[in-house]
Amino acid sequence: MNRLNRERRSNGNAWRSELAKVEKDIRGIIEAIKAGMFHPSMKGEMDKLEARKAELMELLQNVPQDQPDILPAAAQIYARRVAELANALNHPETQAESADQLRVSIEKIVLTPGPSRGEVYARLHGDLATILEWVSRQEGKTGTKSKTPGGIRSGVLVSVVAGTRNLRDRHPIAVPV
Repeated sequence: MNRLNRERRSNGNAWRSELAKVEKDIRGIIEAIKAGMFHPSMKGEMDKLEARKAELMELLQNVPQDQPDILPAAAQIYARRVAELANALNHPETQAESADQLRVSIEKIVLTPGPSRGEVYARLHGDLATILEWVSRQEGKTGTKSKTPGGIRSGVLVSVVAGTRNLRDRHPIAVPV
């Protein structure tokens, strides 16, 4: 993300510099015409400059909003905050408030039956899943379990045993939180 931000800033700055140069060249041609100098080649050059100016103006209008750079220690900060949230969930006096904060960061949980009887895979979606996956990648972990279906796509999978289930109903269940 930081690399993309640097590229966006670099492109935008280069386009602004080029636009200033193009506008200066246009003013130079206009001043030359005012001074009584005119050649047919000036019209062709003016057309090229005006076309480039319009192109640069369009490019600058479509430059995406600059995103703040991510701190190099952000993975540790998020890991610490997730650990603090987990601790807060274990204390009765802070459990309700912590659970509400956790619910806001979870979009949905998808449950998929596993290959063995009583095995269910839970896939987390939302901001919390993104943060956990990102922290895992920053710490050098893959963020996925290699022996679970769909692990590469989601990054956060948990195997749980849920007791008996109807084997005829083998489609994923989406649970909004």
